[in-house]
Amino acid sequence: MEKLVIDGDNDRPYIYLDKEFGIYRIRGCSLPENVLEVYTPVLDWLREYAEDPNPEMNFEFDFDYLNTASSNMVMRIIDALINIRKNQSGVQIKWFYRHGDIDMRDLGLEMLEDTKCTFKLIQKDPVD
Repeated sequence: MEKLVIDGDNDRPYIYLDKEFGIYRIRGCSLPENVLEVYTPVLDWLREYAEDPNPEMNFEFDFDYLNTASSNMVMRIIDALINIRKNQSGVQIKWFYRHGDIDMRDLGLEMLEDTKCTFKLIQKDPVD
């Protein structure tokens, strides 16, 4: 399975999904004009991955900012991770947020608390 790498910029997150090395990460700001252009490849990749998942999956979200449209797409990604969990027991989601960024912490908690996946909210130190 090919890895998916999307370079981020001021409006788009950096996305790195690599089954071979077990790296699943989305980070940065997400406020693109066209969220489907950014996130459809991620959803397609996860659909293919779900057909033959690794025994363990640690998926990392590390956003500085999410607009509403991006939040909706992240929920779709979380739904895809829940579906993957049906085929394996080892899906864990890590939601990073900056020290003092209560809004991003609360968003992660809201998105993840109803999932059946194991999740961790991780506060990053101010120097990270």
